[in-house]
Amino acid sequence: SSTFNVINKSGTHESSDWEVATDTTFDTLVHSSYGNTSDLESEYVSGLDNSTTYYWRVRYNSAKYGSSSWSNYTEFTTVLDYANDIGTSTDGGYNAGTMTYNSTDYAIIVAPGADGESSSDNKEWSSDTNTEYGCTDNDDGKANTTCMLNNDSTLATDTATKFIDDIQTNGINGYNDWYIPAINEAQLMYENMYNADLSGTDWDNDGESFSSTDYWSSTEDGANTAKRLYFDNGSTYTNTKYDA
Repeated sequence: SSTFNVINKSGTHESSDWEVATDTTFDTLVHSSYGNTSDLESEYVSGLDNSTTYYWRVRYNSAKYGSSSWSNYTEFTTVLDYANDIGTSTDGGYNAGTMTYNSTDYAIIVAPGADGESSSDNKEWSSDTNTEYGCTDNDDGKANTTCMLNNDSTLATDTATKFIDDIQTNGINGYNDWYIPAINEAQLMYENMYNADLSGTDWDNDGESFSSTDYWSSTEDGANTAKRLYFDNGSTYTNTKYDA
């Protein structure tokens, strides 16, 4: 909040009144603190729900001049609980859960199927199906995808590299940082979104689903092969890169 000030007069900031609500009229308070002498210009609030919009306001109290008017309200939205809110619409796609890589937790976001899905049934892995790129990480699909794009100079039609290059160029729902998942990221997507009941979630309500077929991962397995995940039963297997 702003600094205490009495226009054309002198006064002492004795305390502050804080309110947090789920509505702009502050009829439904979730937090309140009145006569707070410790948190004069900022207030810590805990126990708020994830993915929820709240509104806060404050007024200052002076021993000499009483209370100010309430400030204009400020709106804020709490972050999604990526570990648990599976199937929730967020960040241009749908939350598939979290993974830990190099001691860092990160969220897996699945793009809408209309723009971001293509099974491996009609895509070769890359243009160079006999060249080893070195994109072998089982967990870091972003690094693998960068590796694929850096090495595939042809970007032939009907390849996974061309498919993801077009997506990164054009974007989906305003986001351009999409990538082909590494094999363990694809496994997480299978476990949390295909092999789970997501009834009533945004994913379900929007009619999204994975096909019971195989999908390329960005994890390479050699000069001629890369890893796929079969979504019918969650099995991982290696296939030739030119097998569309």
